[in-house]
Amino acid sequence: MEMNRGLRTSLLIMFIVLGAATIAFVWFLVRFRAMNETSPPLFIFVMSMYTIIVLIYLPVRMILYTLYKPYEDRGYRPRVSVVVPAYNEGRFVRKSLAALVRSTYPKELMEIIAVDDGSSDDTYQHMKAMARKYPKRIRVIRFKKNRGKREAMAEGVKNASGDIVVFIDSDTRIRKDAIEHLVAPFVDPRVGGTTGKVKVENWRSNFLTRMLAVRYIMSFDFYRSTASVFGNITCLSGVISAYRKDLLDEIIPEWKKQMFLGKLSTFGDDRSLTNHILRRNYLAVYSRKAVANTLAPETIPKLFRMLVRWNKSFIRETTVLLGYAFRPEFLRKRKMLIYEAVMTTIMPILMMVIVSSIYIR
Repeated sequence: MEMNRGLRTSLLIMFIVLGAATIAFVWFLVRFRAMNETSPPLFIFVMSMYTIIVLIYLPVRMILYTLYKPYEDRGYRPRVSVVVPAYNEGRFVRKSLAALVRSTYPKELMEIIAVDDGSSDDTYQHMKAMARKYPKRIRVIRFKKNRGKREAMAEGVKNASGDIVVFIDSDTRIRKDAIEHLVAPFVDPRVGGTTGKVKVENWRSNFLTRMLAVRYIMSFDFYRSTASVFGNITCLSGVISAYRKDLLDEIIPEWKKQMFLGKLSTFGDDRSLTNHILRRNYLAVYSRKAVANTLAPETIPKLFRMLVRWNKSFIRETTVLLGYAFRPEFLRKRKMLIYEAVMTTIMPILMMVIVSSIYIR
């Protein structure tokens, strides 16, 4: 599908800025070393490796981007259960549920399950109000105390009757036709999970949200579309994603009890679920036409907490991914998944070595 003019312009600007920033950063590092001492072999070697990898990584991404084709809606309509876990979302959960009710997906094939994770505010009251208004569409489950998002998601799956389970964040509003496009790829039996296109609803709020809106464009329109060509998306976004119910029934018991470094994992539920899908040799794909609008952090502290969660999840799940990506069946059939795992692991490590080598005497 041809990109619209606004998206083409945004991507062009982002690549120019990214390229200029990379060149400026490398120039600074080289000049800094030159002003202090002769560059040691470590610095030269790592800089060379990083440059080579970037020159391989970005062109491959661009080629894959041109190869991505959105899944077309061919009329496939399985029974769908939409699970909306919420904790202290207040009135925003009402907007999320209202958007789901307005969905053009056949009413008789779609159920909405709202799970209140022991909220201390009026989230449950908003859920009940929507359930009273749409008694045949919405069911509400309430925990007496906060048990965590994974438990809320698992409870939703336990009560789901659909063949496909869709997860929607409680601060997210989907477009009317999002569900149709989100489930369209499941006509292919090799597909285990899908994710949609996430846009920042409050992007006009301040400079921070505008920058996050650009980041989301890169993350979904560029990164996930390129990874989707071979079904190798490593994170089906928790904002909007869908999975086969029979797979979730198999995965959930292990997923709920995931441990890392001796501690129970309470973050990165979406990336962890995606790893389970990939590990079972199913495809994880992106459906660009399944659009959802979500709220981005508007303050630095909130953004910092979000980025910390994302990066902790990245480290944990990349470790898990590298643990199974080199199995024989993946070496034969999923070489691009190994490429994804290796590239996304090596690049930040090399950057850290480059920066730290400045101070090596």
